[in-house]
Amino acid sequence: MGEGYRKHTDFYNMVKEWTVSDYCTPGIKAEVILDMLISDFIGDLLQFHYNNEKKVTLLLKEYPIKIYEENNRNAKVDYLVCVEDAKLVLVELKTTNDSFSDEQECRMKQAVRSGAKSLIDFYNKIVELTGGNLLDRKKYAYSFEMFERNLAGAQLNEKKVREIQKLEYLYLSLNDGNSKLPEQTMILKDYCENGKLYESFKAGLENDERRKLWDSVSAILKACMEKME
Repeated sequence: MGEGYRKHTDFYNMVKEWTVSDYCTPGIKAEVILDMLISDFIGDLLQFHYNNEKKVTLLLKEYPIKIYEENNRNAKVDYLVCVEDAKLVLVELKTTNDSFSDEQECRMKQAVRSGAKSLIDFYNKIVELTGGNLLDRKKYAYSFEMFERNLAGAQLNEKKVREIQKLEYLYLSLNDGNSKLPEQTMILKDYCENGKLYESFKAGLENDERRKLWDSVSAILKACMEKME
C-alpha cells in the first residue's frame, strides 16, 4: 500500500490490500486472516499432498488437545482432518518464520502417540464442560455440531473415527525460510503462482470456479510473502 491507506470500490482489491497491510503490521494476528482464506482449500491441499489417493475432509478448526494429563487445560491445533477412514491429521498453520514452537510440536507428538480414541474423548470432555460464559458454551455447541456434520460428510461417526489407527501431524508454512520447521511441513509458496506445484495442484481442483478462487487466494498469500522478503 505504497500510496497510503485508501478507500476501495472493488471487494477483492480491498481484501487483498488490507490483508497484506495487516500481515505487515505489528500487533495484528495475521495468521487468523490467512487462516480464513486458506480454510476452504485445506482438504484440496492435503489431498494433493497425499497424492490424491483418498478424499481429505476438514473435520474441525481450532481442535483442542491436552496440555497436561491431570486437568482440562488445552492447546488448540488449527485443523483436524481425516483422510477417508484411514488416517487423522493434526495440521498447524505457520505464517511467519519465527512462530514455530518446540513445545507446540511436543504437544502434537503426544496427541499422536495417545491415538484417535484419546483425541476424540478429550474433545468430548471439553465440549461437555459446564463452566465458562454463555458465549463460550454457544461456540462449543456450534463447533460440535460442525464436527458431527463433517464426520457424516466423510461417511464417519464418532465410533468409526475412534477406531482409526493412523494419526499424524503436519505443518503448513507460507515459505521455507525457517530452518527449524520439521520434515512434516507443506510449503504453501510451492502452491502459489510460479511455485513448483502450482500448475498440477490447480489442475486437480474440481472446476474452473475453484481454480479461479485459488488464484485469488494464492495471489494474496504470495503478496504477503513478497512484502516481508
